[in-house]
Amino acid sequence: MVDNIAGHALDLLSNRFSESSVEGKAGRGWGQFIDGDRGHTQIGPYGTSAGLIVSALANGQVDLPANNEAVKELENEWNLYRKGGSEQLKLFSQNVRLALVLLAVRMAGAHFSKFADDIRSELIARQLSNGSWGEWWVSNSEHDERSRTLASSMVVLGLSLMAPGKMGVCDVSVKWARNQSPLPMSGAGKSKLDSVMHTLAVVVNRQENMSEFYRILRSSAWRDLMQEGDYLAVHFYDYKWRVKKRLLHGREYVIAPVNLLVGIATLQCKQKTMASLVGLDLASSVALSMMSKNGLYIVGEGARASSLNQAWASILVASSAVDFGSQNFLRMVLFLFKKRKNKFFDKWFPAISVCLGTFLSACAPDVPAAKGSAAVLLVILGWITASSISSVLRRS
Repeated sequence: MVDNIAGHALDLLSNRFSESSVEGKAGRGWGQFIDGDRGHTQIGPYGTSAGLIVSALANGQVDLPANNEAVKELENEWNLYRKGGSEQLKLFSQNVRLALVLLAVRMAGAHFSKFADDIRSELIARQLSNGSWGEWWVSNSEHDERSRTLASSMVVLGLSLMAPGKMGVCDVSVKWARNQSPLPMSGAGKSKLDSVMHTLAVVVNRQENMSEFYRILRSSAWRDLMQEGDYLAVHFYDYKWRVKKRLLHGREYVIAPVNLLVGIATLQCKQKTMASLVGLDLASSVALSMMSKNGLYIVGEGARASSLNQAWASILVASSAVDFGSQNFLRMVLFLFKKRKNKFFDKWFPAISVCLGTFLSACAPDVPAAKGSAAVLLVILGWITASSISSVLRRS
C-alpha cells in the first residue's frame, strides 16, 4: 500500500476524474484533458484508459467493482471494433492505443479478466516474426512490417506493467525483453522517448543479464533526466486502417513526460541504485505538487491537465512504497549531491562517515540499527569516492 501522502494525492486525482467524467455510449469516460469546460463532451480510449488507471491505483490495487462505468465504455468500443465499426477500426488498428487500453483493463482487476484476455490475444497475434510490433495492424496480410521501438515497448508494458502488489508477467513480454540491447540516450524528442520507454519495458520484464541496462540506470545522465524538470517528448507515427474496400491513412502522436517515465523505470528496477533515491525524491515532489493543485499533475505554468500525464504521474507515485514523510534526510543528501563545490561534503562528511561507521561497527556489532547505519554511511562514502574518481578521469 502507498503511504498517506501518496494515497492522498491519488485520492484527490481520482476524485478529479470522477467529477469530470463524461457520459459515453455505454458507460462514462474521459477525453484528452480533465480540466476543461463541463460542457465539453469529448471522450476516447486514451482519456478513458487514463482515468481507469488512476481509479485502480487510488483503490490500492483492490479490484474495481464489476459495474465500473469506464470499463463498460471501453468494452463497448472494443465490441464495436469486433463488429467492424468504422471509428473503432481506426482507433484500434493502432497498437500503442490498444496497448494502453490493455494496461488499464488489467489494472482494473479480476472482474475484467475476460476482456483483458481478449485484447492480450489480439496484441500477441499482431507480433511480427522478429518478436517486435509495428505501428498498425489491419490483418495478417495488411500491417506495418517494420519493427517500431515505441510501439513494441508500449505493447510490452500493456502486457506486463504491474501496479504494486500485482504478480506475474507475460511470457511474450519476457521473451521480448530478453533479446533487447540498450538504446542511445543522447537524442532528443522522439529518440529520447523511444529510448526511455524501451528501457522501462525491459526493466519491468527482465531480471537476468541486466549489466548493460544497470549502467544506464546508474549513469548521471539518467539521474539528470529526473532532475532537470518536466520534459514532454512527442512521438508522431503514421498508421492505416480499412473500412470495407478502402484502405485509409492517418497520423497520430504520443506525448509523454520523460522525467516521470525515467522515475517509474528507476523504481520498478529490482536492483536499487543512487538513481532510486532520485526517483523517490521525484515521486515525493510529484505527489506534493498534485496535492497543492487539488490532485492534478500540471506540466508547466498555464498548461492543461492532460489525462495521460495524470496516468503516468499516478503510476510513478504508486510505484513508491516508502513513507514520503521520512525522506527529509534523503532530501538533504540529494541536495548536497547536487552541489558542485561543497566544502562540508567534500572534506568533512567523508571523515565523519569513516569515523562514525568504524565506531558503530566496532562498538555495537550485534545491534542491527548500528550495523545498518554504518552500512549506509559507508555506501554513501563509497559513492562519493567513485564520483570523485570519475570526475578526475573525465577531466583528464
